[in-house]
Amino acid sequence: EKRKKLEEERKEAKAKRDAMLAKIADAKAARRAKILADSAIAGKNATRVKFKKPAPNATAACDLAFAAMPSVNSSKAFCNATETSASSGRRRRILNTEYDVTIEVNPEEVNVTTAVTELQSGGITPTTTQVDPLVALASVDGVDSGDLTALKTEVAGAAEVQAEVAALEDQVDSTEAEVEDIEDEVEDIEAEAEELDAEADELDAEADELEAEAEYADQVADEEKKKADDAADTVSALPPRSDDEADVDIIYTIKPKGGAAGLAGLFTALVATAAALVSVGRIG
Repeated sequence: EKRKKLEEERKEAKAKRDAMLAKIADAKAARRAKILADSAIAGKNATRVKFKKPAPNATAACDLAFAAMPSVNSSKAFCNATETSASSGRRRRILNTEYDVTIEVNPEEVNVTTAVTELQSGGITPTTTQVDPLVALASVDGVDSGDLTALKTEVAGAAEVQAEVAALEDQVDSTEAEVEDIEDEVEDIEAEAEELDAEADELDAEADELEAEAEYADQVADEEKKKADDAADTVSALPPRSDDEADVDIIYTIKPKGGAAGLAGLFTALVATAAALVSVGRIG
């Protein structure tokens, strides 16, 4: 919507520009006025490039200047060449007069950086300045002041809409940047979730191992308890000791450590000891 309005504002400004240009009789002045007006409508300053160039005349100086800038379409630039003060008092000789060359362009249509680089490659040292196009238009021969005022009004309207469009574009860029940040955060969270899932899997595996060990321990405890019970039954089945067998050794024990497994071991030892005593005839 804003872009459409901007295009409408610029269309109105171009209509005012064309009305102004129609009243300028000199073709060279009209070209300069168009370049300046187009810069203003685009919301840009015009760029002025200045340098010195030896040439037989002013027209040749501009031709040589454009030849030194092959990237610049001469129809989209204004050139003016005047003899330098050092050359004006001298007797002219072909190709020995030095000119001050001024090129003005609309940066929307001409790549100034490339043009300057081309001049420097040819041994020319240019200077560049930014020019307010509406101010410069006032100095162009044939520009009607009323037409210029009308153009300024339309340019101001277009500039206001352009500012609104730029603000919206900045907002869109900011929103896109925020979306990208959120997407990056989501990716980080997903990566962390995957790491946590992997850790959970490892913990589950460890839990399974511990559970298996616990089951094995229970099984061993059950087996040892059974052995202890069997040993106790064996001891209970032994005949009682007679009173006159006072020389039977008395075995002192302490409560074994290790729970059921330790108790089972103790009873196993007792059974073995009882069997040994029976075999030597000290019990029975």
